[in-house]
Amino acid sequence: MTNSCYMDLRAFLARLEAEGELKRVKAAVDAKHELGAICKLSNEKPNSPALLFENVRGSTIPVVGQLLASDKRVAMPLGLSQENVFEETVERANHPPPTRFQPATDMYVIPRGITRTLEPSSTPEGVTSKLMADATMKKDFRGEVAEPTDEMRELVKQRWREYGL
Repeated sequence: MTNSCYMDLRAFLARLEAEGELKRVKAAVDAKHELGAICKLSNEKPNSPALLFENVRGSTIPVVGQLLASDKRVAMPLGLSQENVFEETVERANHPPPTRFQPATDMYVIPRGITRTLEPSSTPEGVTSKLMADATMKKDFRGEVAEPTDEMRELVKQRWREYGL
């Protein structure tokens, strides 16, 4: 297994499917009781795959279950080996990266700034106060800044193009 992290659910699901770790459920299932029961029964079997429910009654959105129900599937998106997944996960949980939103330090107000007049929060003259959030990259607990790979940068550009932005 390679130690590449996944930031995109589509790529992760494709990897799971390629490695036989994903089962597609094409039959129609009820989201309220049936879907959860299928996941519970699947979880009781050793080495059961993640489940992609493609036909959820009353929804146009597929649902994935059992995604992180094995050490292997926890290790894959984190870029860890299956052997050290528990210890490394505990280490990361004890030292969460400071990239998470911290309201006390990452929020500030720009009072009465000029903005676009079509914005719902502005006055007819285009004056409003803004609540801003700092979304800059910060260092992790090891003192390293997490830089996106070239592959991830290209994927982000592709998504922006798909969204017409």
